[in-house]
Amino acid sequence: MKKVLRFLFSTVLVNIIALLSFFVVGCNDTAGVDKTKDYLLTVKAEQLEIDGRAVRMGYAYSSHSEAVRYGTEVWVAAAPVGGYEFEGWYKGKKKVSEDKLYKFALNGNTDLVAKFSEVKKGDFVLPEEDLNDPDLKDKVLSGESEYFKISTIINQGDDARIAKVIRKAKNGEDIYIVGIGGSITWGLKNSYVSYGHFVADWLQEQFPDICVYYINAGIGSTGSDVGVHRLEPDVISYEPDLVFVEFSVNDISLRDQGWPFETTYETIIRRLLENDISTIAV
Repeated sequence: MKKVLRFLFSTVLVNIIALLSFFVVGCNDTAGVDKTKDYLLTVKAEQLEIDGRAVRMGYAYSSHSEAVRYGTEVWVAAAPVGGYEFEGWYKGKKKVSEDKLYKFALNGNTDLVAKFSEVKKGDFVLPEEDLNDPDLKDKVLSGESEYFKISTIINQGDDARIAKVIRKAKNGEDIYIVGIGGSITWGLKNSYVSYGHFVADWLQEQFPDICVYYINAGIGSTGSDVGVHRLEPDVISYEPDLVFVEFSVNDISLRDQGWPFETTYETIIRRLLENDISTIAV
């Protein structure tokens, strides 16, 4: 009788161990993964479909575009456009992170989707401003207008590159600024009356011991489809420290004509950043 009980006990124990092993392996994402191979990380940003047209809600970036070894530390970054907010990184239907900058060790081929949602009306509360205030213009120009600051800055972005420009000026080095865009960049009356010159003049006042140069590369009635071809000769060739990119108005016309302006605009931004140039999208 004891032998029978011992036999039954050992049989049940073996089955329990086997069952637990099955669940452990089944829950392990790395089970069966060859740790000696390279794996791919792919990301994309979810888009919104409106009347059969894809509308961009944000951008998705990754640290590696080619296959890397198992266990390599990687990162993905999400950047919503105006009117939208980042919701999270998804792997299939599962949300894996709510961090815009998500870092992790790559343990197999991984496809991530950055999802965004529309900012609900009322989430942004603009301070009241008396539009009849005779001092309003001075407040706007001096930066004292809270309404102006909040309503015109869609995304403050990463100011580390701007800080680099300021440090260079503090060290007594000359600063080169280029503005590329349409008629807004070119100027209302002529190429010497534009927002780019206002910025250059302000920097010159702050750092009188250096020279702040501004190159106006604006051409009226042009969008990023033209600007992307002008980038090398009219902007990068000057080796600028700071570049303003302004095609927001004219690119709307490209959008209405069915032109994928997001591609040409993004190409401009990417090429500037690849050249380690501080970039401000106007």
